[in-house]
Amino acid sequence: MKVVFNEGQLNNLRRAIAVCPTRSTLPVLQCVLIDVEKEHAVFTCTNLEQSIQVVCETSTVEAEGKALVNGQKLARLVASLSGGTVTMELKEHTLHISSGGSRFKFTTLPIDDFPETPTVDKVPTCTTPPARQFIDALQSVAVATSKDATRLILNGMLMQVTDTNSCVLSGTDGKRLHRNLVDIESDAAMKDSATIMPAELIALLPRVLDAQAPVTIGFEGAFIQIRQERFYCVSKALDGMFPNVNQVIPPSFKSNTDFDPQPLQSALKRLALAFDSMDACELTVNTEGLKVSAQNVESAGEEDVLFGASAYFGDTIKFALSYPLFVNAVEHLSSEPATLSWNDEFSPLRIEQNGFLAILMPMRQ
Repeated sequence: MKVVFNEGQLNNLRRAIAVCPTRSTLPVLQCVLIDVEKEHAVFTCTNLEQSIQVVCETSTVEAEGKALVNGQKLARLVASLSGGTVTMELKEHTLHISSGGSRFKFTTLPIDDFPETPTVDKVPTCTTPPARQFIDALQSVAVATSKDATRLILNGMLMQVTDTNSCVLSGTDGKRLHRNLVDIESDAAMKDSATIMPAELIALLPRVLDAQAPVTIGFEGAFIQIRQERFYCVSKALDGMFPNVNQVIPPSFKSNTDFDPQPLQSALKRLALAFDSMDACELTVNTEGLKVSAQNVESAGEEDVLFGASAYFGDTIKFALSYPLFVNAVEHLSSEPATLSWNDEFSPLRIEQNGFLAILMPMRQ
């Protein structure tokens, strides 16, 4: 195997090695499989749960072949080279890398040790152009997923394709619910289909997806596939029954008001500065606007947030809320007006903006 890469042609390598564990009892999982073909090179990494393949263009392929080397070390080395071109040549069991005046050698592992990468062929797919909308929706829902390792299903995120134009991402930890709608173009066969994305995939995708390019997603049975140009990821799906999250959403609300998210976001950040730690806060809604307040034995603080174009004309109502959960619900809101809805101070509180929805349960005092 001998191949020459021009500067920039190996940029995709970082996306492949993102799936490699930093520590593993299996050294092969920290490796990248280099497969040099006629006009390009394919780099593959896996952690047994998720696998990533990226395709890199080449300047010159003098000899086809494969090599298996430590992925993190290779990526760090390639990123530091400044010789313009990078040459990789396999000689017996050693990968020789040269660029300008730099020369390095990597001991390779046997190719047969590398796990086989699963493929998901001929399955219905959906596409969201560009990936930025999908990434933003993913992150707004991910904060509501459970971090309790004993509740594996709640560690994941439910993805439901409701029709050919939209899919819904849902996450819950049993204390709150976040849901976001993503615009898609999907095959008719995907309608009413669903899968549960594992926590590892949820954390991985924002790091490896090109936010400006379309992303195509397909799933069937035990696997989920994600594709972009010169990028392919396949992951195991979580096996189990996701809770019926519709049961925690009240069918109707007696009261609601619109509010400007940015002043509320700033108020919550300032409020936190007065406390070493803060578990709870109080949200008051009256005809003048919103007020958030908190206190403990050492500090107390409150912030008024005046209404914008919309106003509230009902009775004053107060909600005792978990501060971290309340912050999570509003931190992903854009500058556009959002809507706050409720029935009473003890019933679920809904925060809604465009396709995003958060359901919070008030705390009992």
